[in-house]
Amino acid sequence: CGADDPLENRTGAQAESFRSSTASASFNYEISRRVSTSVRYSNWRSASPARDHDVSTDSASARISYSLTQTVGVFAGYHVDSGVYDPNLATGDPVRYYSQGADFGIDFAKALSLTRKTTATFGVGMTGVSDGQVTQYAATGHANINHEIARTWHAGAAYTRNVSFSQAFTEPVFSDWLNANLYGLISRRLRFHARMGMSFGAVGLSYTRTGNDNYRGLYASTGLDYAISRHLNSGARYWYTRQRSD
Repeated sequence: CGADDPLENRTGAQAESFRSSTASASFNYEISRRVSTSVRYSNWRSASPARDHDVSTDSASARISYSLTQTVGVFAGYHVDSGVYDPNLATGDPVRYYSQGADFGIDFAKALSLTRKTTATFGVGMTGVSDGQVTQYAATGHANINHEIARTWHAGAAYTRNVSFSQAFTEPVFSDWLNANLYGLISRRLRFHARMGMSFGAVGLSYTRTGNDNYRGLYASTGLDYAISRHLNSGARYWYTRQRSD
């Protein structure tokens, strides 16, 4: 999940301080003019005094891309993720989940015959999540479209179907989410950005796509960034999140 994914936002109904940290590393290498690879690792931790929503996640992924033409490419990737919730309220022991999966898809760059300023990408895949006893498989996928407005503004929309580990729940979340965004330069130093979206899905390994989703979320955010210098930036952001789980 990304920073604006509602599943990564805080548990709004619970008033409690917490500490979170994120670390990541990535490496990209161009093997030839047509072939490129990338690997990425990230870790996210969140802890609170009560410990009832503490979570730690690790994610590692690798991808290889091949350019068919200047505007069309294909890719394939593989990822391994883990989520640890601490503690289990019944036993006091950490609860561990593991997921792994593969995806593949196509990148379009000005090749959709829509306009010269429109780019898109989509992909599909499969992910399995296990707690060591039960394994649940789910189809995953994503589609993104971005349109350039003038020279300094962009508008886009995205759909993602994935599995994530969230602070708000003590089990994996199987979700679909939609979002739209708009960003651009008001002046040479001032940048505006806004995003809104919705998500729905199911919490836990008992997940099924039968229409009985037990999670729904809405979110919106907007903000301004100001470039103080070439290497220093400041900004302000406001966001709204609403979640409901049965």
